[in-house]
Amino acid sequence: DGKIYEVRIMVMVLIRGRPRQFDPFNYRFDAKLRRHQVKENGRWEDAGFDANDAENKVRVVYILQDGTILEKTDFEGDARPSLIANERDLECPSIAFSLTSDDDKSNYGVIKYVTNARFGVPNQNAVASKFKAQRSPDQYLSNLAIKINEKLASSVFGEIRAWTTSFDGNPGSGLPWVSEVPTLVIGLVTSSGIGQNALSIISGSVGLDPGLMQMGQDLRTQDKSELIHPSVLKAMVKTLTIHFYQHNGDKPERLLFIRDGLSEGNLSRIHNHEMSCIRSALVEFFKETRSDFSCQNEACGFGKHGCIHCTVPITYLLCQSQHNIKVVPADATNSVKNNVHSGTVLSGEQLQILSGTGLNASSFLLTAQGGLKGTSKPVLYRTLLNENEHHRPSDRATSLTREKLERLLYHMSFQYTTATKAVRLPPVIGYSKKSADIMMMYINDQRASGSLVTYTPPTQEGEEEEDGAGRENFLCLKEMAEEIENAGGNLPAECRGQLQPKFGPLGANGGRTNPFRHHANA
Repeated sequence: DGKIYEVRIMVMVLIRGRPRQFDPFNYRFDAKLRRHQVKENGRWEDAGFDANDAENKVRVVYILQDGTILEKTDFEGDARPSLIANERDLECPSIAFSLTSDDDKSNYGVIKYVTNARFGVPNQNAVASKFKAQRSPDQYLSNLAIKINEKLASSVFGEIRAWTTSFDGNPGSGLPWVSEVPTLVIGLVTSSGIGQNALSIISGSVGLDPGLMQMGQDLRTQDKSELIHPSVLKAMVKTLTIHFYQHNGDKPERLLFIRDGLSEGNLSRIHNHEMSCIRSALVEFFKETRSDFSCQNEACGFGKHGCIHCTVPITYLLCQSQHNIKVVPADATNSVKNNVHSGTVLSGEQLQILSGTGLNASSFLLTAQGGLKGTSKPVLYRTLLNENEHHRPSDRATSLTREKLERLLYHMSFQYTTATKAVRLPPVIGYSKKSADIMMMYINDQRASGSLVTYTPPTQEGEEEEDGAGRENFLCLKEMAEEIENAGGNLPAECRGQLQPKFGPLGANGGRTNPFRHHANA
């Protein structure tokens, strides 16, 4: 009728045979029980449908301010939402806040998916039941403030942040060794689902600032396999390197590559395979960013495969958190709740006796997290390659000895921004694990609703296949399928596997623009 009405969207279902309206956030579908449910008085109960509804689906209705209930059929003509302001007049929000009554995972998953994946905006959720149960409400609000500071610390806001990092008394000096010269620190994790048709998710994080608190991230999927496909690993390393370059404006002079999730059986083979892919990715990056790129080393094909002379010195560090070694203090009087002190390191002969395996002299156990309950479990670090111990890219760079590496990793354990104490794993690994879990949640949710399109790119000319490596699967939402089709399948390797184009280092328009990327959320 040409008028503007203020309405509230509600879900119409049957409860014990009677039609009722519920807030959409108090409605869910239990995939395990295959039942629709609504929440009333703090409890979930089954919801039914009108028997006359042939489609047997949830009805959406509109409630006016006077309580009148309208359905879509009640609107004549082209009824549509009225925009208060034109979209062009609105700035993209920096963060979206949400409040849920309890910690129900289904609602939480929807909120995270809508904000992070669909709109590219970080979200901070608060749970009313948790807040009410706090003995100290201020502590809960303080933890929320820490998380908000973390999520707003992006390249969009430049150097505006709520913290600084120092190890030598000079504010902003960063971490030891890393802050000497532009140093690329990458953490890589593989996570596989359960079942024959499951996927492997490869998640990587790169430290952008000298304190390794701001992260650039990338996520890829492939067929289930412990061995990463060459195209996936090359694209991921190149993507993370571009993130570092765009954020700092400096090309990296050395690389610390931390790898998690490897088993003992294929260790040597996987290490050699991944080192070859890392070198190839760095060669591609430097060829694109150095007009004078060249290499006189015949062994690497004069810059074709990459070597230490035409790329950067690399330290390949294996991070093993799954093992059977526990470290306890011999003297209970010199302990913290019967645990060793945070920062305890075991190496050399002591480690050889504990592990019973042939670990090299550069391997060590680090207990970074001070245990308050139970027995602290250290992380086993194995240095499979350390070119940075003997090669210095410049006079300002120092050698990376085992002692320096131990100190660096311990300092890194304090840089996980949502924790006020040291954490067990380095943040580049912790954030990668977190991203992999979020990605798995998205994939499972979208697969169930049939909203995902799977595209396996053809083997590129000259691309070598690694026996046993899973083929890359490019997963995207259905609405992006047209873009893929228009590209003819010839998407740049740096863009494959991204949930949304704006998260890619090439930008939404294919130009090398700084991505609208948020720390620990993209």
